[in-house]
Amino acid sequence: MNIKQRNSVSMSRGIDMAISLAKKRVPVLLVKENGLGGTAMATQKLREATNKEPVIFNVSLKDDSDFGLLNFNMENRTSEIFPNSELIKIAKDGTAHPVMMDECAKFTTKAVGKNTLAFIFDRMVGGKKIPDDCLIIAITNLASEGLGDFLDPHERNRLVIIKVHKDPVETHLENYGYSKYEPEISAWALQNTQMGTESFEDYDNMEELKDDLKKRKVHNSLGIFDPKIPSGEQYLNYRSLDHADDCLKLAKEEDWSNSELGVAMMGAMGERATNSFMTLYKLAGKIQSPLDVDADPENCKLPADGAASSLMLHKLRDMTQVFNSEGVLNPDATRKRVSNYLTYIKRMKREYQAQFVRGSMKDSRVNKIYEKNDDFQDLAVEFDFLNRADK
Repeated sequence: MNIKQRNSVSMSRGIDMAISLAKKRVPVLLVKENGLGGTAMATQKLREATNKEPVIFNVSLKDDSDFGLLNFNMENRTSEIFPNSELIKIAKDGTAHPVMMDECAKFTTKAVGKNTLAFIFDRMVGGKKIPDDCLIIAITNLASEGLGDFLDPHERNRLVIIKVHKDPVETHLENYGYSKYEPEISAWALQNTQMGTESFEDYDNMEELKDDLKKRKVHNSLGIFDPKIPSGEQYLNYRSLDHADDCLKLAKEEDWSNSELGVAMMGAMGERATNSFMTLYKLAGKIQSPLDVDADPENCKLPADGAASSLMLHKLRDMTQVFNSEGVLNPDATRKRVSNYLTYIKRMKREYQAQFVRGSMKDSRVNKIYEKNDDFQDLAVEFDFLNRADK
């Protein structure tokens, strides 16, 4: 596409920058496109940075009483506001939990706006200072989306505003998806990487698409979120993957038909993305089972094409663990399965070996299991993921 370079950083990098600024008690606001999974990612990164569960304070759902509690002093007939214990939480070690002010620029009332900005700028609630060790980051949407996000100039210039764009699909999966998504969701996302590289802001910068909604719809083959297209037609984003994953998990648990799953998926990710996903999902029933791979890794048939290969890799990773009838992990059987999987993986093309290594290193459910396998470590070193996995 012939587009201008974005004046922003990726979501994952922006969150890292925001946390670094917050540690210096610098007021910071992340401004993002709708549905990038920013709340989930920021929560995870704050948890990792502090070893404490973050407080998620959704400004758009709060009123002024949610910030502090009014307390009367009967002796001198005065009153004062104390920070709400649901906003400022103190851990057993005496330090404060981090706070993320979500939907920060969506003020329901002037009082909410006043209290929000006093909390972020002055680190105060009702005249009371909050603890110095309390990390605060704020996050909200682009004003161009028309979702009610607005700050006055004198408010904006008291913040460090970091504009962020979508992470590439691979980065999103590594930071969030591999530890959560069903294998079909991960495989589909990797086959449709434009959902992580294209944005409605790009379309605004393309002269041939800027003011022509009909051309925008045709160009946008997956139905990626575009606020200029009527609601309900184009809204695919990373949040959609979360909902699609929930639908797929239930479909497997409750044995939904393909048509029933398709209806649910359309409500999660839109019609265009669903049509694409269901094509890959039907392919899943035609490839070899991970159990077949485990039984005969040296002779089990390899997938015929790229989509099937990607799908197989994620199905293998998803079925790494072996549990007994009581749901307890069987370590010996799991180690044997890992060895069998790696025998099979080594028969595949190098790009698929690398994809398997990357996914396994970033899947918190199984990465410790794979890291203990010598063959896997050799592959990790070969593809240079062992040294870069946590960077």
